[in-house]
Amino acid sequence: MKKKLKIAIYSGSIPSTTFIEHLIHEVAKHHTVLLFGNIKSHIKYNNANIKIISTPYEKWRYIPLTIWRMLLLFFKRPSYIKAAYQRAKQYPTNYLKLIRFTRYIAVLLHEPDIFHLQWARRIERWTFLKEVYDCKLMLSLLGTQITVAPRNNKTLADSFKKHFPKVDYFNAVSKHTADEALKYGVDPQKIQVLYIPISQLVFDKFRIPKKTDGQPIEIVSVGRYDWVKGYRYAIDAIKLLIDQGHQVKYTIIAQGKVNEDLLFQVHQLGIQSHVAFEKSLAQEQLFSRMQEFDILLLPSVTEGIANVALEGMALGIPVISTDCGGMPEVVKTNQTGWLVSSRDPQAICDAVLKIKNTSDAHLREVVKEAHDLATKYFHPSNGMKHFIEAYSDLKNKSELGNG
Repeated sequence: MKKKLKIAIYSGSIPSTTFIEHLIHEVAKHHTVLLFGNIKSHIKYNNANIKIISTPYEKWRYIPLTIWRMLLLFFKRPSYIKAAYQRAKQYPTNYLKLIRFTRYIAVLLHEPDIFHLQWARRIERWTFLKEVYDCKLMLSLLGTQITVAPRNNKTLADSFKKHFPKVDYFNAVSKHTADEALKYGVDPQKIQVLYIPISQLVFDKFRIPKKTDGQPIEIVSVGRYDWVKGYRYAIDAIKLLIDQGHQVKYTIIAQGKVNEDLLFQVHQLGIQSHVAFEKSLAQEQLFSRMQEFDILLLPSVTEGIANVALEGMALGIPVISTDCGGMPEVVKTNQTGWLVSSRDPQAICDAVLKIKNTSDAHLREVVKEAHDLATKYFHPSNGMKHFIEAYSDLKNKSELGNG
């Protein structure tokens, strides 16, 4: 019988993202899952293997909690208190010192076998655990956290160079992010590409699209309002299509307030009746709404592997994506979608027309192959088992090394 491990899946917020919550539930079927951090909203886990160890922000709550944890740790491992203090005192303010100290002793009190950190930006906070006990550190390499942030922040890049070599195992969301991590001194043997699974709902909703000749081409993009999403290039492409006499409607579905630059661009180009901005929807509603469109467009400047593109592939929507980041790993022109150069409105325009002019039979082939690829690498029943295997392999290697 395999040993039951104590695995900390750490994002700092409880509950966390959809993927992390799914990971928590799956791992808890086999091991104890420890959740450290701040409770953002009420959540109840109906599994005794999931344990919440929260740290509140209010002084009247975290100060007595800190004292209580110190007492427990004093009788268990008094040397850990000193280690937590030595690390926490490096922070600039008394508030940060106390908050970090409280969080550190919470983790040390429970001694997880594996500490799985979700955000690369926070790695410098946690590598000290390895100096205190035989804790195995696992780090997720996610999108802009590794591909963009350190390029624009020398302090962060220097932190990666210092702390990445101390990590025992990296799971990268794409081959591209894995390659980026090598720039910071990571041993290639410690990196594995573990694709992040997407929602089961999209696979349940899959259907082969039907071409609607004679109707306006309906195009959708989904994501936050951020320059990296490349919406300005998509809007320019819509203008090109209109100027060539094509009937087209472009919709952006995104959270938050519409970027004023985009509103100005649409107005300046005189295409207000062809571009719509819609508010974000709940997941199931969003997937149904996406299937009302002829094309899903990902015009991003940078990505890891965009979930929305994978969701489109799983739903049965023809996908156009820029060739940024890890997108060429999943979108292959005339096979699983159409790949275009980033920051290139003309390339987007040409890809839209290729889809418009392709035969029904070929469009069905592309959509089916895209769905098959999404199923093979991103279906939740396949993806989670790889993470569970990775945890066991990491601990087994540790025990062999100590044996």
